[in-house]
Amino acid sequence: MKVITLVNLPDNFRIGLDGKFRIKLFNDCIRKLGNSKVLAKELGYARKTIEGLRRGYNSDGRNKKVKRYIKVKTLRKLAKIVNVNLEKIEQYICEINSIGINLKIKLPIYASPELANTIGHTFGDGHISNQSFQYYNKSMSLIKEVQINIKNIFGIDGKIIFHHGTYMLYFPGIIGKMLLLSGSILGNKNQKFIEIPIWVKNGSKKTKSSFLRALFDDEGSVKFKGYDRSIQFRLFKKKELYRLHKKFFEDLCMLLLDIGIEPTKLRRIKTKDDSSIGIGFLISNNQNLKIFLKKINFTHPRKKQILEKAVKTYKQIQHHHRENYSESLKYSEVRINNKWIMPGVRER
Repeated sequence: MKVITLVNLPDNFRIGLDGKFRIKLFNDCIRKLGNSKVLAKELGYARKTIEGLRRGYNSDGRNKKVKRYIKVKTLRKLAKIVNVNLEKIEQYICEINSIGINLKIKLPIYASPELANTIGHTFGDGHISNQSFQYYNKSMSLIKEVQINIKNIFGIDGKIIFHHGTYMLYFPGIIGKMLLLSGSILGNKNQKFIEIPIWVKNGSKKTKSSFLRALFDDEGSVKFKGYDRSIQFRLFKKKELYRLHKKFFEDLCMLLLDIGIEPTKLRRIKTKDDSSIGIGFLISNNQNLKIFLKKINFTHPRKKQILEKAVKTYKQIQHHHRENYSESLKYSEVRINNKWIMPGVRER
């Protein structure tokens, strides 16, 4: 499934095209309209600018070439003039530029376990602002996981900073923008509704597992006390978002059920100041823990070690009944033919 395409790139992103195709595209447009003066008027540029875009560079007056990129908005206009499909143009994209940062990547970007894992981390200990994407964790294993994922997907290295016992992985703003296009969220997550992307919900079990592993690595915990062996997951939001927050948890539980794991019934968690509210659930019983260990697991070394020990030493005893989510689920038409659909989108 395509996640990022030329169609959904912001208008102000700039594109670097293969040289021969770029020149042919501009020449075809000039031929169609009659001359470069008409094309310049159509695009709202000076003729000198059109020539620079066609060549792919300008001269700075000191015989030095300054590379020129084409705005996505302009590229769409060019495609419309000569009736060229944007999917065809995607084949010739070699760079994407925003705020002076270049990504040497090809479009489209497809759904993958690596992208799903990265989006999961943005919902956890990651933070996206207009200027950057930052990921915080005390575990170098998780820092490396996010760093390698983004390197493989977007071709750019992050900068690791260590401060007061916590690692911070830093990426420039263009990475944050690409992650927003992939389904992440801008700013303070506690103040906003988060939603699992459709492409994750409809993805392979490996994609779902990778997304879940990131979330549980950042926000989950393993209980190993006495006879109690379980995995706990909970998140807090401002009180006004409770209904939407619950919807996120319902979708999260459906992902777990798709993998074969039955979480307990959702539990509402109040805070002392009553300004925010949380929702949580447990994953308990040996069968569920074994499936979690095998199909999702943790990257976090300590959590992984505790879970392995919990499964190995599990003893079947009589607990008070924990109602499973599937037992309490009130089914609604969130999926058709076992597939999530977006509101207003007709399934083909």
